[in-house]
Amino acid sequence: MELMIYHIANEEIKDVVANLVLAMESQNIYGIIVCDSVELMQECDRRIWTISSEKFIPHGTILDKFDINLQHFYLTDKFETKDGFSSICFAKQNDKIAEQIHEICSYEYTKEVLKVAYIFCGIDESANYIKEIDMEKINMKFSSCKFFKRVNNVWEKVL
Repeated sequence: MELMIYHIANEEIKDVVANLVLAMESQNIYGIIVCDSVELMQECDRRIWTISSEKFIPHGTILDKFDINLQHFYLTDKFETKDGFSSICFAKQNDKIAEQIHEICSYEYTKEVLKVAYIFCGIDESANYIKEIDMEKINMKFSSCKFFKRVNNVWEKVL
């Protein structure tokens, strides 16, 4: 299982999540999106509805009243795993970065989960989170870990 950490500074997290969902959908990868609040979840939901003018992206939220097993993407504000989803994305808008990454390492994932992404937004100073991360804890849970930062609309690998 792979962990990918994405740092954005000058973009809306809902746009990054929607673009990630669009890219995953084009590769037939299904995922759970865990947002840090119901408000962010609803913003991401609205953005996913409008991200593509060419096709509908099957998705639902924890608030919807239909069978989530029919959806390719499931948005929630609490961690959970469900059969059939091979990726989990955490979208966070606060500054407890290292703490949240360590929390991600403590979760139990289904055997189907191959990739876990953590997307956070913050100013450049928040990049100091790398120094606070317990890499041993990450390496015990994940086979690899990659850090990316969005610079001039391009993802650059940090570590």
